[in-house]
Amino acid sequence: MAFREQHTLSRFVLRLTLFLLTVKQVVASHTSCRNNSFWPCSCECYENTTPLFIVDCSSQSLNEVPPFVNVSLSAIIELNLANNNLSRLTAISESPFAGFINLTTLDLSNSSLSMNGSKGSIINATTFAGLDSLEELDVSNNHNMPFTNLTDSNLFKNLPSLKILRMYGTTHVSYANESYPNKLWYNVPTLEEIWIDGLPFGVFGEEFKRMPNLKKIRISGDLIDPPRLAHKYCNIAHISNEMLTNLEHISSLSIIHCNVRSISDLAFDGVKNLSVLDLTCNLELGFVNASRGFGRLNSGLKMLALNNIDRQYYVIINESITKSLQNTSLTHLYIESNNIFRFHDNAFINLPRSLKKLYAGNNRFDMDYYLMHLKDLTNLELLDLSLNKLTLYDNNTNHDLIDMCLSDLNEIPKKFKSRISTHKNTNAAFIISGCINQVQVKIPTVLPPKLETLDVHSSNLGLALYAYTAKNNSLKTVYASNALLNSLPNPLPESISLTHLDLSSNLCSDVHRTVFADLRSLQFLNLSGNHLSFAMTNYADLFENNIQLRHLDISRNELNSLNYNLLKNQINLTFLDLSLNKLKSFTIYADNLTKLKVLNLSQNCFLTWTEFKPILHVIGNNVENRNETVVDLRNNDFLCSCNADVVAFMKSVAEDVRSQRYLLQFTCNENEVNTQTDFESFKNNFDNNCSTLTSRIILSVMMTVIILLSIIVAMLVYKFQWKIKYWFYVRNGKRRMRNGYTVIQNSNDWSYKYHAYLAYSYEGQEFIADTVLPKLSELGYKVFSQEDIIPGLNLCSVIGNAIHVSRCVLFVVSSGCEDSNEWTIAVHMANEEAIQRRKHITLVLLYDYNFVDGIPDADKLIHQDYFIQFPLHGSDHEVTAFWIDFEYKLNSIDNSAIETSMTCLARNNERS
Repeated sequence: MAFREQHTLSRFVLRLTLFLLTVKQVVASHTSCRNNSFWPCSCECYENTTPLFIVDCSSQSLNEVPPFVNVSLSAIIELNLANNNLSRLTAISESPFAGFINLTTLDLSNSSLSMNGSKGSIINATTFAGLDSLEELDVSNNHNMPFTNLTDSNLFKNLPSLKILRMYGTTHVSYANESYPNKLWYNVPTLEEIWIDGLPFGVFGEEFKRMPNLKKIRISGDLIDPPRLAHKYCNIAHISNEMLTNLEHISSLSIIHCNVRSISDLAFDGVKNLSVLDLTCNLELGFVNASRGFGRLNSGLKMLALNNIDRQYYVIINESITKSLQNTSLTHLYIESNNIFRFHDNAFINLPRSLKKLYAGNNRFDMDYYLMHLKDLTNLELLDLSLNKLTLYDNNTNHDLIDMCLSDLNEIPKKFKSRISTHKNTNAAFIISGCINQVQVKIPTVLPPKLETLDVHSSNLGLALYAYTAKNNSLKTVYASNALLNSLPNPLPESISLTHLDLSSNLCSDVHRTVFADLRSLQFLNLSGNHLSFAMTNYADLFENNIQLRHLDISRNELNSLNYNLLKNQINLTFLDLSLNKLKSFTIYADNLTKLKVLNLSQNCFLTWTEFKPILHVIGNNVENRNETVVDLRNNDFLCSCNADVVAFMKSVAEDVRSQRYLLQFTCNENEVNTQTDFESFKNNFDNNCSTLTSRIILSVMMTVIILLSIIVAMLVYKFQWKIKYWFYVRNGKRRMRNGYTVIQNSNDWSYKYHAYLAYSYEGQEFIADTVLPKLSELGYKVFSQEDIIPGLNLCSVIGNAIHVSRCVLFVVSSGCEDSNEWTIAVHMANEEAIQRRKHITLVLLYDYNFVDGIPDADKLIHQDYFIQFPLHGSDHEVTAFWIDFEYKLNSIDNSAIETSMTCLARNNERS
């Protein structure tokens, strides 16, 4: 019994010792990733629980595998030795990778490897001994390491787990009389994927019929380094019937940038399991030549890439091209960068009904009625027409297309990686509007019934989503940024259920107030890079029905203010970007923004912090998003004064930041605040620089007298402000040059330069332009209107002097007068001018006001019977009688002569 207990204790001690040694090794390995054990290479830990490392030794001017001090080589699972000069790779040991027993990935690309070089760099089968776990090997762009049928077929015999072999950029086309290393690949039965060069007369031998694991061949002329040498490593002018006949197990075949010019009729007959075919960037192939070889394509073909294969200036996809694909099960078709001008009317109907995604970006699409046949693509879910250069009105323009000689269907489409797609199936029609040189063209187009994503970004296809049919549709996502949409005059139709809409960078300024009213499912809306200041200020109901909206970007819109109720219904909003505007205040209804996680107000014109109290209060009390919401106020001109309001605000913000209610980012006096620590430091400096409360009270007492005096003076100035302005800008004869205008006084007391000065509001502009001004011109009156004021000049000066040289002032009263700055100035300047002349000089024309009591500043405008109401809905007889009465009243104010020798405000040749 004692012996058994002693034996048990010994085993326990042994296991404990082994455990401690293992822990020590793990800790040492993790520590080594942070010290010089991998110098000059960089390292990252693959997992936190095991000592496995990914080591990058690329571009370090190494000539051999570097020694890794205090590190077990078996802990390295990935090793990158690319872009070195490994001239001594096998100088010390014929098997330099013998200790890397767990290595799965080895990159030796562009590392000066050779099979016939000096003694220290000879590569043979022994070189890769010990790499039993290696799954991926890259020896590409080693130009002195050709692989042909003469290469040792046992070169990779020590790689029993190899699945991916990259060896392009190694075999010059001067080896044209030789062929592919078919036996070399055959001796690696685990191979699933090879990336190789393209020999002019190379044929894939019968060995491939006995390689069921090999599924992908990529002939990679697009990846040669440097690119100018591509034709020397990939030059297959003709794809013959014999070249591919043995590839019966291959499912993915890419022949990219290899100068392919023609394809035999039966070239793909032997590739019985082909599902992916990529012929990108064979610039001289053309659609017609390519389609001649498509007749025998495998019926199971799913993806076909024909990007950048036709360099004619105008390419038309005709019926015969699409017919050649009729027997396939195509789901993805890429025809980007081909100068495609249009589709033949019957092209769509001959495409496989299985097609789901069509990428046709970076072409020259004309808009024509062939777009009506889009409906024939009954299963299409995505249509990409982006980056198109419309040539309808500019056929002689030389458009530069984007070359797409880098192609990998596993990565395409790159620009859609982060986009959310949906899967609801329905149908609709829309209108494409193209704007070229301000010419508007509208072509009716029918959406495929299952189309979910439409992309026309960065294109000369302006897209107007209206004139929809009553049928259901599937459209969920529209990308129309930089698409010449300078206006959105019509509401988007109720029949669509968009969730994502990108209208950014269109310089759009004209927006209908109900344009988004029926998009009740909208979640993502990007309106950045437009000119929507008027809409955001005046349309409180612009987003009223978009309750599902989560992401709203209205940055870069020249916004000066926001309507208080603009975001009142956005209860699900999580992202709001208002950066790069001209906002000076942020007074909005914020009680509903409880889910907000990002509020970006950077690069605006804010001066004080106190106005952010409401929104910060909502965010601070939102427990759900605590420590997740970021408020970005950087790059604003905050005034970091020490007044009581700012100090109180700083105190409340400090408490919220300490309790991690939100993260605050802002700049103030060049001190950027990004984290809680930075904020605490800033707060301490702020407190130290500001005077104590006692000193402030003493200072306040000392300043009280000055403030009281200032208030009295200010009250006097305010009371007589218009008399002061009138005297300064009109009656002061010494100041005759102002803002580039010369003030011309009346030559005598009985003549003027204008019959009338015309004042009105913005809402009355149409009535003024269409009715009043033409009638006054018909009556022979010279009128100075608000349209004659050059923007940027001092309004008091211009309006005051214009009234001074006018016989009378005609006020046209309509809605919006109370908000018009020009109206207010004209009222007070006219009043002061009347006092100066000692008689009444105004006539009031009531346009859409029925009661005198509602007129702004009526006490200054109305005098006895000098007002007249326009018969808005009257008969022709009533209108005629109105103008007779109007002329009589206008002349009764003053009938002095009008001078014609010079204008009242003459532009001076030299700016003052």
